Amino acid sequence: MSKNNLLNELDDLWTDDMIATKVEEDITNYERKIGKKIGFPIYPDEIASVLWEINTEYPDHVYDESGNDVFGRFDSAKKIIQVSTFMRINDGQVSFTTAHEVGHASMHDFMSSISCGNQDTKRSIKKIEQQAEKYASIILMPRNLTHEAVSMLVGRGLPVDLEVVSPKLMSLLKVSRQALEIRLGNLGYQLMNSRYGVSYERSHEKLFLEIEEERQSKRMV
Repeated sequence: MSKNNLLNELDDLWTDDMIATKVEEDITNYERKIGKKIGFPIYPDEIASVLWEINTEYPDHVYDESGNDVFGRFDSAKKIIQVSTFMRINDGQVSFTTAHEVGHASMHDFMSSISCGNQDTKRSIKKIEQQAEKYASIILMPRNLTHEAVSMLVGRGLPVDLEVVSPKLMSLLKVSRQALEIRLGNLGYQLMNSRYGVSYERSHEKLFLEIEEERQSKRMV
């Protein structure tokens, strides 16, 4: 099977439940290797280093296979994740982009050498990018740790007032407001004062598509 055919086969392989299970496996293996439980904030670059000996670099510019300036890239051949220093102005974006690339390392380590010439492959890559977004969301905000953090601030079973809670959670988790809202909505929390219209009733597939399109559109000039 060619690599492009493999990509088309894998675009639907990672269901939401499978991605969540993969994150749990990666965290468990990481905790076993470092000899302690993980806690907030979570550093995805350290996870990549410990699990797969992948280094993370922060150059001034990061280029994709077509020579475009992008925020982040995983090179499986060189075992390197690159995140542009341009992003260091925002800890949440840096962390999420790094975690996104760690998702590729965990689930899609064949991607660096794939040609993206035909439309079917481009559609498959779009789905795979969404999978990496979901991986990033889960690994930065694991279910149990996130429940504990929210419970300490809000209490169990109560609506989450994002205007009150978001600054504290964003500081603790080192994530952006949008990423936080998506994850809390995905976990089933009733949210108040959402800036992005996030709730557990809304399609999270659409939300992850929106955040990925926003991330990909932010080319540097």
